[in-house]
Amino acid sequence: AKYFGDRASRPIIVSYPARTYTIYLQKNPKRWSSNKYQNDDKFNLLARKIPALAFLPVNLVKDVWNNLKLEFSNDENEQLLVSYFEENYILGKMKMRYRNNRTPKRHELIFPPEMWSVSSRTLTGIPRTSNFAEGLYKFIRGIQKEQKETEVTIERLITNTTTQQKNK
Repeated sequence: AKYFGDRASRPIIVSYPARTYTIYLQKNPKRWSSNKYQNDDKFNLLARKIPALAFLPVNLVKDVWNNLKLEFSNDENEQLLVSYFEENYILGKMKMRYRNNRTPKRHELIFPPEMWSVSSRTLTGIPRTSNFAEGLYKFIRGIQKEQKETEVTIERLITNTTTQQKNK
């Protein structure tokens, strides 16, 4: 994993078979320290439960999230993680204007569960990673390279040139 900035502003890297996400816990990295994640076993376990949501069916994600977030303490760092994940992956950011209706509204999610959930792929045995696509792309690049080399060889034969260097 690549980290940018000083040690205190490093993000939490969350990996699971589907994808790797980098979770930046807030816009001002000086307030967040990954020390809590590294040194607090309870918080570490709770934070690692978040990526497990990806293996739930999409219709269960919100309910399970509502139960999971109750396990986090009122510690500022923990609440930053809860807020960040809730606003970007579960419910969306709260809109500040109410107008005529007093019911709180939320913005659309940046990363809706339909985008990151691998539940259906796991149950049907479809690969959760892009390894197949990456392998296919590598194979195609190999064919393209071979084609280019073949075309160069054919062109040299047509023009009756050789690859040998001339003696001086």
